[in-house]
Amino acid sequence: MRSNWQNKLIQFMRGRYGFLDPLNKMLLIVTAVLFILDIFVALPLLGFLPLLLLVIVYYRFFSKRIYVRSNENRKYLRWQNKIKKFFQIKKRSFSIP
Repeated sequence: MRSNWQNKLIQFMRGRYGFLDPLNKMLLIVTAVLFILDIFVALPLLGFLPLLLLVIVYYRFFSKRIYVRSNENRKYLRWQNKIKKFFQIKKRSFSIP
């Protein structure tokens, strides 16, 4: 049996993206790294940038524009695959047969 707050949360999330896709995961990892880096290096931008990235993650998570968020993730995955292929080719060129 669900409680009242669970039903309200389910109702709120209905029709929202609410998915921790690879783009959101990457943004969260970058945010965590920047937060940790901010502890050791006190720069104004390093304090603001992780918060901005966190806002972007929340915006994507709670967005009702599911198709747009899916396209963003698809573009990110294409970009990520291009970079992976580039480094795989470089790795093969340096390996000794």
